[in-house]
Amino acid sequence: MGLFTKFTKRKHLNLENKYLVSDDGTQLSVLSPDGTKDSIAWNSLLKVEVQTNDTGPWGIDVWFVLRSNSCEVLFPLGASGCDDVINNLKNLPGFEIKGMNSTSNETFTCWERSNAI
Repeated sequence: MGLFTKFTKRKHLNLENKYLVSDDGTQLSVLSPDGTKDSIAWNSLLKVEVQTNDTGPWGIDVWFVLRSNSCEVLFPLGASGCDDVINNLKNLPGFEIKGMNSTSNETFTCWERSNAI
């Protein structure tokens, strides 16, 4: 791997891991690099999506979007704490990760509450 590749890969990962994702068992919270904190209660969760865009490999090109009636919370793949949250999402009945290979501007529904009832 050349120096340029190492540098750009490390820089890209640093963008993502500046987002801090945490789960206290009742709600998921995301602390953005600008200090904004968003939260969503697990019991209010209605939909989980993956949004992809064409900014990779230099931009953040994969985002998880969690929606309720009153809010939406976004965090990038590679955020600090992301692996634990994704493992919790996998426990939702019928959850399926989609869109990981997409390089275009698309939205993929991974789970909806109506599908889980």
